[in-house]
Amino acid sequence: MIKTRFLILAIIIPLVGLTQTNKKDFLFEWHNNKSAEWILIDSSFQKFTPTIEEIMLAKELAKYHIDSLEQNRDKRNGKLLENTDSDYYRQYIGYIDDMGDHIILLNAVCSAYAQKRNLNKEWILVLDGGSCFYQIKVNLKRKRCFDFSVNGVA
Repeated sequence: MIKTRFLILAIIIPLVGLTQTNKKDFLFEWHNNKSAEWILIDSSFQKFTPTIEEIMLAKELAKYHIDSLEQNRDKRNGKLLENTDSDYYRQYIGYIDDMGDHIILLNAVCSAYAQKRNLNKEWILVLDGGSCFYQIKVNLKRKRCFDFSVNGVA
């Protein structure tokens, strides 16, 4: 069943890349960036620049993971994310973990907040803010997501 889902993703992802403008996807620039000190990644990890294909894969895997969490969630607790997927702008950064796996950290910010920022150069770190902000890591080699978190509300 899992193999079938990934086969479907392998077919859909290239099609998504052809039709999407990616105006809400931003590759964060690590180098000489004071904003990078707010990124919660071990500083000893080697950084890498993800390709467009890697970013699209990370985005699709993250969406699938979050949708699965939402479907399995107790509906009495409300929705996991109050905004729709298209309401978010996303920042992507890549690093290589201790096992040599390429990981993409996806930082999602709701449209109202993101439009006032340079998302290539300013890493968005907000305490509180609710589901307007979430983060998730995607292991590209293992095609799995981890460390998903939604901001709390003050």
